[in-house]
Amino acid sequence: MVATCLLQGGCLRVDFNLLVPVEPAVGAMEQLSFDVTLFSADSANLSAHLSRGKLRQGVLAWVAAQGADAIGLDVVTRNQRFRAPIGAFWSSPAQLAAKSMLVEIKTSRAACWPDHVRSENLLPELRSLKRDRQTLLAEIRDAEPHLRCSQSLFEEFAEWNYEKSDNPAYQQLSEDIRRVQTAIYRGTRFERLAAGTMAHKLYLAVPEGAVHPDELADGWGLLWVHEDQSVTCVADATHHTCPQDDVNRFAVAIAKSAKACVLFATGIDEAHACRIVQPPRRRRKPQ
Repeated sequence: MVATCLLQGGCLRVDFNLLVPVEPAVGAMEQLSFDVTLFSADSANLSAHLSRGKLRQGVLAWVAAQGADAIGLDVVTRNQRFRAPIGAFWSSPAQLAAKSMLVEIKTSRAACWPDHVRSENLLPELRSLKRDRQTLLAEIRDAEPHLRCSQSLFEEFAEWNYEKSDNPAYQQLSEDIRRVQTAIYRGTRFERLAAGTMAHKLYLAVPEGAVHPDELADGWGLLWVHEDQSVTCVADATHHTCPQDDVNRFAVAIAKSAKACVLFATGIDEAHACRIVQPPRRRRKPQ
C-alpha cells in the first residue's frame, strides 16, 4: 500500500494505492485507488496572522467589487446589542434597498464559537451529516425530478424544493442536522444576527482555511481571506426572505454608520461639538 498526503486549504487529502489479488488468476494483482479528505482544525489557519483590520479591508474590497451601492461598518442591527462588522445594500429603480448583505468577521477558528471545546466535539458530527446530505440530495434529484422548481438551463443553477421530498432518510437527516446546529449555535452572535431579518444574505469571513463550509449553520455563506487579502467565496449564502421594512431600516443604519467615517475623513470632530480639526494625512504614493 502506498499513501500520499497533501494539505490543501486546511484539508488533508490522503490518496491510497492498494494492490489486491484478483481471481481466478494466481498471482494476478489489481490496483485500487481511493482518497479520503479530512479537515484539520490545527492546520487550518493558513492566514491566521492577518489582523482584524486586514481581514476587514479584504472583505470591504470584495463587497465593493460585487457592486454594492452603499457599505457601512459596525452597523446597528435589529438587536441594538449586536452590530454587523460590515453591512451593504444594493438599490434598484423600484426599491431603495432591493438586496442587503451582512458580513461577520472572525480572526480565528476559536473566535467563532464561545464554547470552543464543546463545539469542537460537535463540529465533526455536523460535517459528517452534511456530507451524507449531499449524497441524499443527489438521489432525490434522480428519484423525484418533480421537486425541481426552476427552469434553469444549467443544472448547477437549478433550484429544488427538497423539503417536500418523500425520502424518509432525508427527513431524518435534516432533523439530525437541525439538532446539532442548535447545540452549536444557540445563543451565539450567528443566531442573533440571523434572527434580525434585515439582511438577505449572511456571510462569515475568516482567514483562509479556518472554518470548513460544512461547519456553518445552514444559510450562511463563507468567505476565506487569503494572505494577500484577496477573498474567495467558498460557500455562497442562501437568499433569505426579509420584510422590506426591516431591510429599509438596515439601509438607514448603514447610512448612519458611514457618517462617522465621512466626518473623520474630512476633519470634523463630532465628539467635541463638531469642531473642525486637521483631516488625516494621506500617504504619498510611491513614485
